[in-house]
Amino acid sequence: MLDLPSLAALQTEQGLACQAEAMRLRPAPDAFLALAQRLGRVYPERLARLALEQALLRQRAAEKFEQPDRLYFTRNGLEQATPAAVAAHRAGRFKEVGRVLDLCCGLGSDALALAQTHPVVAIDRDPLCVALLRANADTLGRGGSLSAVVGDVLRLPWSFDGADCAFFDPSRREGHRRFRQPEQYQPPLSTLLPWIDRLAGLAVKVSPAIQRQDLADFECETEFVSLEGELKEATLWFGELQTTLVRATVLPGGHTLAEAPQPPGRLSRPLTFLYEPDPAVLRAGLVANLGERLGAAQIDPTIAYLTAPRLVATPFARAYEVLDQLPFGRKRLQAALHALGAGEVVLKKRGSPVDTETLARQLKLHGDRSLTVILTRVSGAATALIVRPLPVAGSPGD
Repeated sequence: MLDLPSLAALQTEQGLACQAEAMRLRPAPDAFLALAQRLGRVYPERLARLALEQALLRQRAAEKFEQPDRLYFTRNGLEQATPAAVAAHRAGRFKEVGRVLDLCCGLGSDALALAQTHPVVAIDRDPLCVALLRANADTLGRGGSLSAVVGDVLRLPWSFDGADCAFFDPSRREGHRRFRQPEQYQPPLSTLLPWIDRLAGLAVKVSPAIQRQDLADFECETEFVSLEGELKEATLWFGELQTTLVRATVLPGGHTLAEAPQPPGRLSRPLTFLYEPDPAVLRAGLVANLGERLGAAQIDPTIAYLTAPRLVATPFARAYEVLDQLPFGRKRLQAALHALGAGEVVLKKRGSPVDTETLARQLKLHGDRSLTVILTRVSGAATALIVRPLPVAGSPGD
C-alpha cells in the first residue's frame, strides 16, 4: 500500500528507473507475483511491488486522467476521482472567477482541471492525497497555479473573502459501502450551509441518486451529467455559478438541456421513430422538455420513451426506427421476428415484468438480421416494439 515514505522512494532516481521498467512490462493483475519476482531481482522487492502497483493503477486511470503514465495514484482515490471529461466540463463553468478552493480534493482530478485556467488552493486532511496532488500537478506543469495543503475543511485556516469560488467534494463511500443520504457524506452536505453566503459561487459534487427532498434547505441548480451514455454524477451550483434549477448535460460534447416551463404532456401510439432519452435527461426529469424540442410525444404517461413521425438529430436520446409493434406474447413476437428475418435480438425493457434472459432462451430465430426488441407499455398495455437502432447522433444513416 502506498504511503508517504513509499512515494518518496518511488520519486528517487532508482524508483523512477524501477517504474519505467514496470511500465514497460505492461503488467496484468494475474501476472503480478511473477513480475514482482522478476523485477525484484534487479530492484529492492518493496520498490518492485510499489512500481508494479502504480503501473496497474495507471492502466485503470486512462479513463479518468490525462497522461496517467506519469502520475501517481491510490486505489481508493482513483475509484472516487472524477473522469477528466467531467472535470473539464465542470471547470469550464467557473468562467471568469478568481481563486478557486477545492475542498476535500482527494487525488485532485477536479483541481488539476481547474488549475488550467484558475489559481487553485486544494485542501484535504489526508497528507498522502496532498502529496500525490503536488507531485501530479508538477508533472503536468500546473504546480505554479495549484497549491495543495493539508487541512480540515471544517476548520479552514482562513476566511473566505467573498470573491472566492469553491468546489466541494465530500466522500460518499467508506470501504465498499456507499452513502446514499447526503447527511451521511463525510463531511455531511449541511457543512456547506455557512459557506454559501460567504462565497461568490460554489459547486458541490453529489451522488446522481440525490433526491429533491434532500435539497430542501438549499437554493441551487442541480446538474446531472452523463458520459458516453452512462450517468456519472450530479453537481449542485450556488451563487453566481447557478444558471437554472435543473440541467441535464451529455458528454462528450458538452450538450446541455436546461429546465424550461414544463410543456403539457402529450401521448401518442408509437410512430415511425422512437427516442430513448439519455439517463441524464431521465434523472433531471426533462423528458417532456426534450419531447417538446423533438416534436415528440410519450408512448405512455409512466414510460420515458418518446415517439415522432420525423427524425430529429439529438445528442439527448438514442434513436430507433420502429419496424413493428404488437401486444406482447412470446409466440406472436417470435413470428413477427421470423417475418423480419431476425437471427439475433437485443432485448430491452422498461415498465415490463418479463424476464428477458428467459425470453431470449425461448426465442428460436434463424435469420441473418440483428434487431432490438423493447418490452414496455403503450397506454397501459403490455407491448413489444421491434426496432432498428439508428446512429447515436440520431441521423437515419444508411
